[in-house]
Amino acid sequence: MQAKIYVMYKPETGEIIGWVSDHAEPKDPGLVLSPTGAPVDGATFYVKNGVVTARPQNPARLDDGKQLYRLPIPCTITINDKSYPCREDRATLEFTYPGRYAIRVRSFPWQDATFEITK
Repeated sequence: MQAKIYVMYKPETGEIIGWVSDHAEPKDPGLVLSPTGAPVDGATFYVKNGVVTARPQNPARLDDGKQLYRLPIPCTITINDKSYPCREDRATLEFTYPGRYAIRVRSFPWQDATFEITK
């Protein structure tokens, strides 16, 4: 008998946190059978109403490098390794030093949006 792949997720949010292989039907409420028979990527999928579902594309956009807009509310904006909570649909970016900045907008269940700015 071939092992089945189960997706592990947080029941309260649907966030996928891993997967397990098992020969028996598990009774854990945080597990659901993988629809593909393989591990599922939590960056692009989540569990909604017990079904593995594609996470929606993040609506966040970056204009000329100075303002993020169409931000999901609430979200977290990470610039390099520092995170900032945001409760607005826009955020103006200001950088003191020249360099390359990696920007990530997170708001589950939206997929992460990533941008890069060189100042």
